[in-house]
Amino acid sequence: MKENDLSQTLNDLLDEFDRLDAESTRVSDRVGEREISKDTSKQASREQSEIDLLYSDPQVIDFWKSEGQRYSYLYWVRAMIHREVEPARIDPCAVPHSGDAAEVDRQRQAIYHAMAELLENPTKDLAGRVSSGALSKTLRAAPMALSGHTLVDEGLADLDRLTGMDVDDLLNEIRQEYARIIYDSFFPYVAPYESIYMGDRQVQGDITGQVYRDYIAADLKAEGEFADHIMHECSFVGEMIGRKLAADQSGDTEGAEMAERRHDAFLSSHLLNWGTRFGHDFGYVGAMVEENGRNRPAQSYVTGIGKLVVGFFTLEANRFNSQKALDERKVRFSLEEQEGNGV
Repeated sequence: MKENDLSQTLNDLLDEFDRLDAESTRVSDRVGEREISKDTSKQASREQSEIDLLYSDPQVIDFWKSEGQRYSYLYWVRAMIHREVEPARIDPCAVPHSGDAAEVDRQRQAIYHAMAELLENPTKDLAGRVSSGALSKTLRAAPMALSGHTLVDEGLADLDRLTGMDVDDLLNEIRQEYARIIYDSFFPYVAPYESIYMGDRQVQGDITGQVYRDYIAADLKAEGEFADHIMHECSFVGEMIGRKLAADQSGDTEGAEMAERRHDAFLSSHLLNWGTRFGHDFGYVGAMVEENGRNRPAQSYVTGIGKLVVGFFTLEANRFNSQKALDERKVRFSLEEQEGNGV
């Protein structure tokens, strides 16, 4: 074979190898796409099969298969379409410390009562204190309970933007927006009940009953809303803090211990498990105010509340976990000391 012919043959072979390699790559890509599509379909199938297991009414099943995927960026919606409750995620943050535990509790009590008021249907009194700046002043007067988190600072700044507004105008706007977020039956909206976030998928179920029994045991009752509405849960914790402070002041050791046990149990079993999730959803839906061409005052109000709720409950969870760890170390040290003394 001539040299030129050999060279041409080699070139033809190289071209053929390139073509086969390219074809192989295309085949691999198509296979990969099919595998990805298969995985996505499996995921969707798993989620849909969960919905089939969770609900019996065909209309409800069809609704959640459609709307559940569309609005799954909301924590409460994900809780409605999955059997397993998402584990609580609390970002670590620095918690202000003080040697005066009673003062810290007084400030925490004030914030819990303020949160309860902010998370119910707005009143004219509340609008007046927002407009005058009195509410922001109250919140800033509790630095041991409400400082050390960026979202708290941002939430306070949002509320400050409403200072000086006409009270009636402000009340009308924030009432409309609160109703859109909480009472509307069209997505996106937010369900302010622990039972929805924590796996019951309905109000007046097991969780509502548990919360109600906690109130009854403490000689309290919830009015106007279901027991596990977030405003009632905030009020309950604030009340327990107040009872402990009063008992400590009067020398009622047993009463103080009872209030503290109820306070700790309620936070760990209920409010700290879902408070930040609700705050995220409330603020997220509130942020859509501007996108929908609505007014700025309403957006500042609802996004400010959402940020304050997330920031405050993040601080509370870190404070609670730090105190729990400290108490456990104290118990361990006491036991080790007793063993060392031969007790």
